[in-house]
Amino acid sequence: YATALSMDPNNIDIIEAVSRVEEKRGNTAEAVAWLESGLSLDPTNTRLLKRLVVISLNSQDYTRTVGYADRVLAIEPDDATVQRNRALALYQKGDKTEAIESFEKVAVLDGKMDNLYGPMADCYRAAGRDGDALRVINEGIEAGSQTAWLYSVWGKILEDQKRFDEAIDKFNRAVAANDQLWSDYARKQIARQNQLKKREAMIAAQNGM
Repeated sequence: YATALSMDPNNIDIIEAVSRVEEKRGNTAEAVAWLESGLSLDPTNTRLLKRLVVISLNSQDYTRTVGYADRVLAIEPDDATVQRNRALALYQKGDKTEAIESFEKVAVLDGKMDNLYGPMADCYRAAGRDGDALRVINEGIEAGSQTAWLYSVWGKILEDQKRFDEAIDKFNRAVAANDQLWSDYARKQIARQNQLKKREAMIAAQNGM
């Protein structure tokens, strides 16, 4: 590619090809640098921008992911894949309320919500939209996607409502789903619910004295 670039240094196709070679070699920073050099020549090249969205997301550079995604969506607002990646990046950043907009757009544009039910339900819960969270939870459980995560979010909604026994039931279902990450989380939450039950009982007893 060096010879080709020396003859045509502004060739976007060659620049992208070099970036792919660097990425395959594990040189992510070099791949990004090449893609950025391509964008300096063609700032609205969505092909390059979409590559940068994916690379940034995989590198857990969520701020850059959102920035690149926004540039794509300004040109191609109906790109469901970019919208999905934007939603996941916002979720990982902790911008759960803002992520909801992207999750909802994915649902409208694509309808394929595999691996999005968990974070979407969690975002709705964080925004105080329990009804929407429960709708997504039930849809995800019916689809068999991210079941342990969804039961865990359901358990937290019930905890917020001080319905601790019902929360324990949902966390037990999360444990039964055999997802190690969420099973471990759910076991800790079961212990937490029992502690909260005891605390509420003590408060009730003190108020009754």
